[in-house]
Amino acid sequence: MIEILKGAYDLHVHSAPDVVKRRFSDIELAHRFVAAGMKGYAIKSHQSSTAGRAALIREMVPECNAVGTITLNNAVGGLNPMAVEMAARMGAKIVWFPTVDSWNEYDFLNRNTDIPQPYGAVADSKTLKRERISILEDGRLKPVVFDLLDVIKAHNLVLATGHLSTKESQQLIREAARIGVQKMVVTHGDYPATSMPLEIQRECVACGAFIEHNYLQISTGESNWETAISQIRQIGAKHTLICSDGGQTTSIPPDEAIETYCSKLLENGFSESDVRDIFVSNPRLLVE
Repeated sequence: MIEILKGAYDLHVHSAPDVVKRRFSDIELAHRFVAAGMKGYAIKSHQSSTAGRAALIREMVPECNAVGTITLNNAVGGLNPMAVEMAARMGAKIVWFPTVDSWNEYDFLNRNTDIPQPYGAVADSKTLKRERISILEDGRLKPVVFDLLDVIKAHNLVLATGHLSTKESQQLIREAARIGVQKMVVTHGDYPATSMPLEIQRECVACGAFIEHNYLQISTGESNWETAISQIRQIGAKHTLICSDGGQTTSIPPDEAIETYCSKLLENGFSESDVRDIFVSNPRLLVE
């Protein structure tokens, strides 16, 4: 364990059970994070609410604060306020807007055919077609988005932008801030499909959002240390969230990914206070 990570969180982890194979179960990961001295992790599924799973982990491994979440893809009805309401009542803390079913990612992959289909996507079949989901209609937020924001605000949930486009994320963050949503995260600040220019990142930060970076994008070559560290330095530690986005069968364990990112920041001149903000204080503000 790196002592500086005591009490840290990883708020973006893919674990089993899932519709695709994952490297670790919820139970295995809970024990790994406890052994690493970390406080907890958020269970992310592209296809279902994890609030119930997280509640069971908290009972089975009380030292680990497992965080329940929901992602607004087709399997939960897409942009579905009732699904968010029920997840919140079961204790979920984070709401990701569409990811593998987002129109933005679908369009990105169509324009970049050499990039593999995202891990965790559910393919079309003869009887079931995926809706490609946008939160905009005629360039404006759809009416249902305002209903979703009302639920998020009422339960003080974390709004995370998922795999939306920069334009979608910018409008969503602006409106969420306007109505008083307190907890916001721009997901995947340096992932190619969601890459957000620094000036818009700064606008989102001014609205109260954190900018998320992930070890997975470094390990796959979709981003690199130079880009990520430069953006983190310019945005600032107090506005940055770093997660593993781990759990794939080919990825290193999420706890090791967090340690690796922590070490890299220290090697590049970030202070211990900066690192504590990124891995401990900022996620605690979001989920505690």
